[in-house]
Amino acid sequence: MSEESSACDAYADNLQVTLSPDGRRGKWDVEGGKQEMCDYLKQAAAAFTVLQARTHCEFDDIRIVRDGFPWTSARVSYT
Repeated sequence: MSEESSACDAYADNLQVTLSPDGRRGKWDVEGGKQEMCDYLKQAAAAFTVLQARTHCEFDDIRIVRDGFPWTSARVSYT
């Protein structure tokens, strides 16, 4: 998160994202393409910098399912 601009470069130009997590303050959404994801990263990085926060993530039950033909997309789910 400290290098959000370089993290943003790692995403494909045709990225499509839909994030809909349920949090303590209710549900929030990030939906769109690469620009929306990069904007989210910039906001998150700024918040973490101000708070001097650290993050730790664990992913379990990862499932990747090919979607469409000739499998140019996939659906990913995880806990």
